[in-house]
Formats: sequence, C-alpha cells, structure tokens
Amino acid sequence: MARSRRKAFTLVELLVVIVILGLLLALLLPAGQRAWAVARFTICRNNLYHIYQTFGTAAADARLTSTGGKTLFFPKPDAWWVTAIQYSETSNILTCPEADEEVAVQATGDGNPLSRMIYVHKPRNFQVPFDDPAHQGFGHMNLGTWKGSDARGEYIEIGLNDNVPISEDYWNDWESHDGIIRIYLDVGGETIAKLMRYSCGEYNCVLFDGKPLFTGPGDPEGVNDPSSEMYGWLGGSSKVDMEVSLGATGVCSYGMAKGAELFGTGHHKILVMDYDKSIVDPTISASHDLLLKAGRHMGKINILFTDGSIISFGPTEIDPLIPRNKAYFWSP
Repeated sequence: MARSRRKAFTLVELLVVIVILGLLLALLLPAGQRAWAVARFTICRNNLYHIYQTFGTAAADARLTSTGGKTLFFPKPDAWWVTAIQYSETSNILTCPEADEEVAVQATGDGNPLSRMIYVHKPRNFQVPFDDPAHQGFGHMNLGTWKGSDARGEYIEIGLNDNVPISEDYWNDWESHDGIIRIYLDVGGETIAKLMRYSCGEYNCVLFDGKPLFTGPGDPEGVNDPSSEMYGWLGGSSKVDMEVSLGATGVCSYGMAKGAELFGTGHHKILVMDYDKSIVDPTISASHDLLLKAGRHMGKINILFTDGSIISFGPTEIDPLIPRNKAYFWSP
C-alpha cells in the first residue's frame, strides 16, 4: 500500500498568512500604543493628586505658616518637592512617566550640589565656585574632595582655605586647615550639608544658590545683609555640626507656580504643572514658546489647581498671553 504524502504550504499560502498577520498587527498596534499612552496619562494624574495630598497633610501639621501667622496651604516653589517627598516617603510621585529623561531636571538642580555653592570672603573681596578645579590664587580654598560613607550614607567632603585634597592626613593635621564641609548625597530623599569643622575667625561665607548656607537665630546683625562684611558668617566653632538641607534628591519632572505659597484652596489657580521646569512668569514672553514644548500626553499638559482638580489642556489653551485665559487659568 502506497504511503500518502502530506501536502506542503505553497509560497502563495505563506504570503497570504504573512499579509493577514501584518494587517492584524497594524490594526492592533495603534490600539496598544494608545492604551499605554492612556495608562501613562493616568499615572501622571495620580502623581499630581498625591502631590496635592502631601500639601494638605503638611498644612494640617501646621508646618507651613507665614510670618503673619496665616496658615499657608502650599509650600514655597523653590523647595516644594521636599514637602512632597517627606509626606509621601517616596520620590516616585515627582516623575512623569512620559518625561524626557534628557531634559528632566534634578530636584537639587543639576544633580551636583557643588555647582551651586560658592565660597566668599568679603573682607578680601574674592569668591570661588566649589566646582572649579582650576582655581588658584591668593586666599584660595581647597577644591579637592574626599568621598566616604558612614551609617547615614555616602558623602563628599570639601576643605576650606587651602589647596590640599581632603584625606585622612587632612583630618589629623587639623591646626593648618580652616574647615570641612560634608555633603550627604541622600538622607531620606534629601541632600544634607553639614559643617564638620571650622575655626577661621575671619568673616567667610558659603553661598548656596546665592544665599548663605549656614545661618542661625544666634547670628550677629548683618549675617543676612549682602552689603555687610558679616554676610553669611560661618561663625568660627559656634556652628560646627550645623546641618542644612540642600533639597530633595532624584528627578523632578513637574513645576510649581510662582508665589504658590500665597494661594488658598478653592481659588482655582494653577498650582503644579506636568512640566519639566519651574513654571515660568506669565509676564515673560518666552512663556509662550516654553509651553508649546511642554505638551506630553497626546499633546496635552496635566495641571493641578489649588482646589485639587486636575485638568488637561493644550499648550495654547493655557498661554498666559491670551487674555481670556490669563485671569482664570494662569495665576502665578
């Protein structure tokens, strides 16, 4: 009895199957992409809602108060992410899932706190950026760093007023060195600067973002006056072990409205935007161009308002230069 031979697929049949599969994939791919886009959009809105909740919790704890005693519902824009992290115990809510990693900014600026620090000696009239390894000259400070770690985490140390890299010998030979600043890179989601040692009696100052880094209630008059020789005075040994927060660590892809700490709930003003830079001043014409580049979620921008609502608009719909929207939507 002859054995039957199984008929193989012809080339035409294979091509037909491939075409059918290609058509199905072409139909399903846009639907899948849109589903993922909607999911990212939803995550972003949830982030904004959780941010709003952290502000409410902080206000309920009476930690956000003005000098006049009026309770502030929202933190100041220059450090709002610190509040968000402290009351959520995670930095995940600060990152939009559609944020471009290349343009998303660090909550601490550019991720390098040294780039925002300057050593100033007003009587001798010089100032030195901490991240300038090429600096040499009279009254210069040490620009080398010493990396280490302890129970609190990883840190870098900077020495003052000489040009010897930080080392164990630097610590042991204390009499010939003026001071040491230690910067913890991540302590509970924050970058912390600690004045480890300081003995110089002259009026030296460390500025961070243009403001004195180590100041306290017991400082003499003039410590906060830029025209005074005592501006930002480090205080000899009196401020040793003082710690100052330099802001939250991690990436932040949202921006907060200027002057938001003066807003009240229920006013329906822009509070936080799904926008990777601080919300720009509406009086600046460049706001228009920046907003046009800010749309992420299918061309929309998620906006958290002071009443807790979250609404999505196209960039041109919230353009502060458009009068019909300026009064209602845009109120930094």
